[in-house]
Amino acid sequence: MDLHQTAAAVIAIARRDTGLTAPEFDHDIAVNGIGGFYGPLGNAAYEVANRHMPEVVPGGDSLDERVTNQQRLWEALLPELEAYATRCRNRKYSGWSNASKALGHRIEYAD
Repeated sequence: MDLHQTAAAVIAIARRDTGLTAPEFDHDIAVNGIGGFYGPLGNAAYEVANRHMPEVVPGGDSLDERVTNQQRLWEALLPELEAYATRCRNRKYSGWSNASKALGHRIEYAD
């Protein structure tokens, strides 16, 4: 497994699922960090880790296996995701202030 590519897929899925633009999502990561196992990145890790699994059916045992898959992937990706958060913190952003938001501006990369 290429952890860098897998981390990129997890980040892309989390951005898609939150409905934020890339700059908005990255700014949120810069301010709040990567979140936890049950945050947007953790949920995306669940999706990636379980793509190969059959659909969950009532009474089945696959849910425990899915959570285990998520946990293993999350732990493997943690260094990549922390590095991503560092890159986010090192970027410059515009449009994040209350004054900018009041004018209808969206967060954008400033660098």
